[in-house]
Amino acid sequence: MSDQPQIPLEEAQNLAVSNIQKGNYRVAVLILKDILKMRKGHAQSLYLMGLAQFYMGDIEDALKHMQEAVQSDEAEAEWLCNYGIMLTESGKLAEGVAAHDKAIALDPEYARVYWNKAHTLWLMGDYAAAEQAARLSIDKDADDPDAWLNLGTALVKLGRKEEAVKAWEKALAINPDFAFAWNNLGNVLRDMGHLKDSVEKCRKALALEPEYPEALNNLGNALVDLGDLEEAQEHYVQAVTLKPDYKEAHNNLAINYLKLSRYADAKNHARIALSYKDDYLDALLSLSLAHRALGEMEEAEKAIEAALKLQPESAEVRIDLADILFMQDRYAEAEIELRKAQEYQPSTARVCIKLADVLERGNKPDEALKAIDEAININGEMPEAYLRKGQIYFLMNQPEEAEACFEKTLALKEDAAEAHLAFVDLHLARGDKDKARESFARAKAVTPDLPALFYMQTKLKTFTEDDADFQTMVKMAEKSDVYGLEHGATLHFALFSAYEDIGDYEKAFEHLLQANSLKRETVPYDADQQVENFSRIKQAYSKDFLAGFEGKGAASELPVFILGMPRSGTTLTEQIISSHADVYGAGELLYIGLLDNLFGFLNVDNARKQGEHYLEQVRTLDKTRSASRITDKMPGNFAHLGKIASILPQARIIHTRRHPLDTCLSCFKQSFARGQYWSYDLEELGRYYNEYLALMEHWREMCEDRFIDVDYETTVGDFETQARMMIDYVGLPWDEACLKPHKQKRTVLTASKMQVTKPIYTSSVKSWQRYEKQLEPLFAALQKGPAKALL
Repeated sequence: MSDQPQIPLEEAQNLAVSNIQKGNYRVAVLILKDILKMRKGHAQSLYLMGLAQFYMGDIEDALKHMQEAVQSDEAEAEWLCNYGIMLTESGKLAEGVAAHDKAIALDPEYARVYWNKAHTLWLMGDYAAAEQAARLSIDKDADDPDAWLNLGTALVKLGRKEEAVKAWEKALAINPDFAFAWNNLGNVLRDMGHLKDSVEKCRKALALEPEYPEALNNLGNALVDLGDLEEAQEHYVQAVTLKPDYKEAHNNLAINYLKLSRYADAKNHARIALSYKDDYLDALLSLSLAHRALGEMEEAEKAIEAALKLQPESAEVRIDLADILFMQDRYAEAEIELRKAQEYQPSTARVCIKLADVLERGNKPDEALKAIDEAININGEMPEAYLRKGQIYFLMNQPEEAEACFEKTLALKEDAAEAHLAFVDLHLARGDKDKARESFARAKAVTPDLPALFYMQTKLKTFTEDDADFQTMVKMAEKSDVYGLEHGATLHFALFSAYEDIGDYEKAFEHLLQANSLKRETVPYDADQQVENFSRIKQAYSKDFLAGFEGKGAASELPVFILGMPRSGTTLTEQIISSHADVYGAGELLYIGLLDNLFGFLNVDNARKQGEHYLEQVRTLDKTRSASRITDKMPGNFAHLGKIASILPQARIIHTRRHPLDTCLSCFKQSFARGQYWSYDLEELGRYYNEYLALMEHWREMCEDRFIDVDYETTVGDFETQARMMIDYVGLPWDEACLKPHKQKRTVLTASKMQVTKPIYTSSVKSWQRYEKQLEPLFAALQKGPAKALL
């Protein structure tokens, strides 16, 4: 300044202020430095210097100059308020509050300081004090939108969301262009379950400030809840592009990629989030889920263990840990974690749905439905909740309830591809291929490259080599690893069916092996443990033990159990019997397997209660209330045959059998919705089959007169004789409808549903011969046990 003409101090200060207002902070700093050289310790210049440096991002020097300014006798309330803001921004929250209090002492009527203090208190977690400070600001100036904004943020944390909405609406009435208020309003409306309103408010925030990362993130969250994953992805990507260290948006993008089955991308963004905060709980959970989907179970468990150290009382962490334990067949440990999760009470719809998924995996469908209902209570506009509820009902063989849930899903989101595919399965189960094709077309219009779509298509048409869908699948298979294990397996199962249609059996089996190899990585199965399980059953159910239940069970001829290996003819047998006018076909019921959870291990004191409980449950399934017999064709009930004989002594029990190689190949060709973990490896499959035969031989010795054997080959070869024998066995007069089971209009919820809607055929007999060479590992495994005599 000495080399230039001197200007008055006031004019120099005004010039500095003008440059600050224009954003020319460096110019302002140069002017103020010259002033401070001439007037050392000049309080107002120190204050202005602090402001300019703060705006430049030089927090350390800004605080130094501002501290010197506010210690002078000339300090004003505004100076102390801004000093408090700077301290807050630098993380010195307690000092920030102290600066605000000094400002209030100087000028109790200065409204702005109260709402800034409210923000600092909010950051400290003192939400009640933050509310009080915001209300004092409003008392001083009710037309300040920032005061209403900060009041709303405090009220949300205090659980008073409706009041927060009113506060932000007041802020917007004062300033309709207040993007922060629109964003906050959108966020809380999502939490309240008003998803469409949430989207609208977030879009208004972005219309005002298109490069507002938080609004982009919040809009993405609402769109995810509505099922609009592709658009949500666009907004998350934009948010992290604008703000690369935005860890929450990176994690939300990871969650979105998980839903899109892009597991490698999900893992990448979860790791990016953790690179900014290595103890970020939500990102650890996302990382664990990505590892699970990719079959990396050890890494998945490590991520959950890290999360557990951070929040041992988190319901979501316990749910994820239980899921991992279930996937590793560690059921006792998983049960403990589930109980803890329920004690900690999930508080969001998303976590409730996650709890439902794990409960259903743990064979607790009724509890799973309760968790879904809680999710719906929290957020009634979430399509995913109704979809999952419908899927659980479908697995429970309650098609009417499932249908209502799928319809609700589509009412909320008409382009929900998974709901359309769920309808495909439901229509096929009812034998209505025309409606199934209509639903399939709707799903395909939404997501034409979804692996599950092609798998479903194999049930609807016969592929040819020049089929466009077939060519698409072949191209997709070249990069099947990007879909993750589960979806990759689904694609290869679809290609197996397509190549079978074409007649290229060698290529078909290559894809079948790939499909099963991928599927095997996603499921827990310990062959030695399975042997031990069957051994314990045989030890427990001795002749003496079974004899003790004579006269102890519930007397009723209502139940008919059809059991055996999956794919051994259980569905056909049930279809024949349930064609009778006096029979209700209930399908595969979970009820017998759940009795131990309700009553403990079977004993003479609880046998009748168990039987009566089972009868109460199956009676509710018969909507006519007039059936003389109700069939339960859960194949795995062969492991519970002793229990069934004890608690329901008058029940009819039919054991279905089929050639070992045909049975095992048919299992190997299936991607089962649940269970059957032993079926995805040929050697394990053969070993399991031998253990099943050994257990059935045990039942034959212990209670031979309690069941009959029905051979699939005999049924399809001498159909009428077998059908009449079965109807006679269950104690009913003959009904001619039993000769035409394929014409029965009932829902069939099994892998065999397509076969039983056709007339009886014999083409599945000795179907294994087509793959005799490829099945050598299975053949070798079967020869190591009792199946050898049947080959």
